[in-house]
Amino acid sequence: DPVTDLAFGVGKELSTKISHIVGRLTYDGSNLPTRYVLVFDGFESEDLRDIQTYIAAFSGYKDHRPLRMTPKKKIFYYNTQSKSGKLYNNLERMLEHLGLRGNVNFSGNKFTIEYISVRRN
Repeated sequence: DPVTDLAFGVGKELSTKISHIVGRLTYDGSNLPTRYVLVFDGFESEDLRDIQTYIAAFSGYKDHRPLRMTPKKKIFYYNTQSKSGKLYNNLERMLEHLGLRGNVNFSGNKFTIEYISVRRN
């Protein structure tokens, strides 16, 4: 029966493709990058240059690109193989290493990193 032969052939091809993908999976069950939105609010341009260097060095990093830029707010698409918790920790450690004070918040696929200015008396 030609229909049965076609269905069998399609099923076999699909099975081969799925097996190939599953064989490449990483420990967390996925090797596909995840796209996040990173919003940096209140940082100076010099700080943002340093921040871009750091985010490109995070484990799992694939790429990033600017989405919207204003003098005090920079928004990036960020592609990584890291899970959100790992990225959250990396962002907090980055602020610490750069000597910057800030809050990191996460909701949906968006990280908002807000600069905290320190008053000088």
